[in-house]
Amino acid sequence: MDALIANARFHFHKQLFETNTLTLTSAGMASNADTSSRGSKAIARRIVDILVEEQQHAVSMVDKISGQTLGKQFETLTTDFLRETFPYLQNLRPGRWTILSSAIITS
Repeated sequence: MDALIANARFHFHKQLFETNTLTLTSAGMASNADTSSRGSKAIARRIVDILVEEQQHAVSMVDKISGQTLGKQFETLTTDFLRETFPYLQNLRPGRWTILSSAIITS
């Protein structure tokens, strides 16, 4: 199961970059940062740096995409990740899992 979760997490991060959900602006600002918070900007940039350095993901340099678009993309990718991994966690949390998103409801 460790490999399953690790592989799914790697794919999730890769999708964040490939869909331009996680990007950098020309000024080096990460798309997941709260631009009014110095701490948020530093943490967001470090997340990008770690994923690029340790997992060799490629980050795009683009103008900031609207927050609603980024939020929806992140929600969709996170829902996909949960659907891919949670069914294998029955030994940790038995029961029937239902993964909900604002656009899709499945069992």
